Amino acid sequence: MTATMRRPMKPSRHPPDARLSLRRKFLAAALGATLGLVAIGAVTVAYTRNALRDEVRTNIASIGDLESERVADEVESMQDRLSAELSDPTGLLGPLVAYVEQPGPKTRSRLSSAATVVPRRVATIKALSVFDDRGALIATSAEADIPARPRPVASSLVRKALVEARAGGTGAAVGLAFSAGVNDNRYHHAVTLRVGERVIAVVVAENSLDSIAAIAESHQRFGATSDAHLAQIRPLGAQFITSPRFNPSARWNALVPMTRTDTLIVRSLSGPEAVFEGLSDYRMIEVVGATRRIDGTPWAMVVKIDRAEAFGPLSGVVWAVGGAFLLALLCVMGSLVAVYRSVIGRIRRVTESATAISRGDLDARVGDPSQDELGVLAGAFDRMADTLVEDIDRRRRMEAQLAHQTRHDALTELPNRILFSERLSEALSDPRAIPGTVAVIFCDLDEFKAVNDGLGHEAGDVLLQAVAGRFRSALRPGDTLARFGGDEFVVVCRALQTADDAEAVATRLMESLSDPFIINGREAFVTASIGISINDVESNPEAMVRDADAAMYRAKDLGRHRHVTHDAGIRAHSASRLATVTELRGAISRGELFVVYQPIVDLASGDITGYEALVRWLRDGVTVPPDMFVPLAEKLGLAPALDRFVAEQACRQLAEWRADGDLSARRVAINVSTMSLAQSAFTDGVQEILRETGLDPDALCIEITEGGLASASEPELTALGRLRSKGLQIAIDDFGTGHSNLARLRDLPVDIVKMDRGFVREVDRNTSSRTIAAAVLGLATTLDLAVIAEGIETEGQRRALMELGFERGQGFHFSAARTAEHAREPLVGVA
Repeated sequence: MTATMRRPMKPSRHPPDARLSLRRKFLAAALGATLGLVAIGAVTVAYTRNALRDEVRTNIASIGDLESERVADEVESMQDRLSAELSDPTGLLGPLVAYVEQPGPKTRSRLSSAATVVPRRVATIKALSVFDDRGALIATSAEADIPARPRPVASSLVRKALVEARAGGTGAAVGLAFSAGVNDNRYHHAVTLRVGERVIAVVVAENSLDSIAAIAESHQRFGATSDAHLAQIRPLGAQFITSPRFNPSARWNALVPMTRTDTLIVRSLSGPEAVFEGLSDYRMIEVVGATRRIDGTPWAMVVKIDRAEAFGPLSGVVWAVGGAFLLALLCVMGSLVAVYRSVIGRIRRVTESATAISRGDLDARVGDPSQDELGVLAGAFDRMADTLVEDIDRRRRMEAQLAHQTRHDALTELPNRILFSERLSEALSDPRAIPGTVAVIFCDLDEFKAVNDGLGHEAGDVLLQAVAGRFRSALRPGDTLARFGGDEFVVVCRALQTADDAEAVATRLMESLSDPFIINGREAFVTASIGISINDVESNPEAMVRDADAAMYRAKDLGRHRHVTHDAGIRAHSASRLATVTELRGAISRGELFVVYQPIVDLASGDITGYEALVRWLRDGVTVPPDMFVPLAEKLGLAPALDRFVAEQACRQLAEWRADGDLSARRVAINVSTMSLAQSAFTDGVQEILRETGLDPDALCIEITEGGLASASEPELTALGRLRSKGLQIAIDDFGTGHSNLARLRDLPVDIVKMDRGFVREVDRNTSSRTIAAAVLGLATTLDLAVIAEGIETEGQRRALMELGFERGQGFHFSAARTAEHAREPLVGVA
């Protein structure tokens, strides 16, 4: 791809290292997804772990509630049986009341007998002791232990029962206090008895722990290391009052200091009920346990299981969940890798292909045959690349064609001015191009305009192509033929031996045109005027073309159909002509142009009927003939300005004459180039001049040469018809010179025919001239056109024209063109 064909890319708003590629974005997204999955896995594992831990703790707490309720139910049952015995009047209550009312040996003996009966009736009661309201022992179930008289007992249990009884309450049992020996499997509880509001006694029952221990030791086993036992606080520490599962000897024997708050037994007695994890049991092993207080007792139920066993399944579950998430993570990672390879990798291939194409590798393609979205995208990209290549090829062909068109003539396919200048510069810059070895041959077809006008522009184009073909065949190898435009052809000749070589080429070019051309079945003849310039030490491309052009014009001046080599004389003539051109451009503004008037005369009466206004140029005090500068003005494009100047001067002069009272001149005629008609500024300006001078439109006559009308374009004829419709008179000048088609004369917008002087010159002595003049007059009369004879120089010519029927004429016989001051002076040729 060439640099001119590339569209410049817009710079990125970010530096390359600040942009994230799609690959990096995908990796970042994959990393984010992985981290998110890991976080979800971690949260799930943590949630599962906590849920399982909570379930273990809940189970242990439920078992603790169950076991403590069983022990509490047994204690409550034992108390209910004791209370029933103590409240039975036939049992201990009757003798006790009797003793209180009438203390004495007899009532006391009776009370002691009743106390021995209670343990026999209640299996869980091993012994019974009765204390009066002062705390003195008055009876016991062990007869050997009954003192001779009541004596005080320093029992904290009894004192506590009395204090609670005196504090208030109703019913026989007002309080319960427990006590257990250090090495005894019995426990004591006290019940206060009253009559009315009076406390009469405290009964202390000694109960067996066997049933309680059996309940505690028969706890629900929920694991290999599960355990349940009762404990109480003793002065020296926490005491086991039931046998632990893995250390039966610890009952009553093992004491754990209360300072060991890291043990489950101490925490169960010193703190609120709870579920503990991580504390040590009596084996110094971390456990998970629950503690529950036994209502109405100083005991605490401890239910526990080794932490390793409790959370063993939890670890398995955690590992299983973690493994599942790890497997899921691996699957996701594998999926991401697969997606990366199937998506990002394929996108990278598209990107690499696009980059390669942008760098000029037009053969780069993705080549992905898949039918998924990326495959469709890759296929679309490849098709786009194919289209791009086709567009580039088409653009290259168009550029090559444009390059060819910019350097070649579209009609003949010959090199144009640009390529010709390059070839001429190359020829002159060649080290071998010494003076006299390079020539420029400038050819201009002599009769091309007649062919173009007579046969049409299409026929003219065919003729130019045929001429180009013949010129090619006449050249030497290495010569360059170019078309400059119109009917001008230029040749560069290289490696000349002498100037004769260039003239020989010019001669062959002229000879190639000797045979007629067949255009649309009709023969056409053309010749060429050729100018030759030979290089010298100071030659350059512009100078050589200019010299060859000047030599070509010299050939036309010498009669055409010849070749002329440029020399010093032609250079001087060209310089003079150039000076004339330069001075002509400023002649109007400098006031060097002026208008003269030649009268148009009534042949019979000799009266002036009008004037023809003619332009003259006073240059350096010398009057320049019009045929020296009028054609040059047309070629330089100065004709519209020149024609307007004449129209303005003529109309103002006619208005001035009329203002002076001279009404003899009805009309003034001016010669106008078809170039002026093509410009609306001129036609509008003529009408403006008429309005400014106050003249009627028919006071001005526009004269167009027969040749000008013959070659006039449709717009020019339309402009001429527009002027005629405004009231201006239109005349054909130099009629009869052979340019007009007589059949076309009726269609032209004209009013007057001015017969050419060539028919007047011998009208008085040549029968043919008289016949032609009569024919012109008859034709004009038939078409209702006025006729003016030009160039009358003798009285015989005037008389002959009058005999033929001509009414008006002009010429030197009557008067030459005169300035405005002398235009109205008497005519010379009027009798």
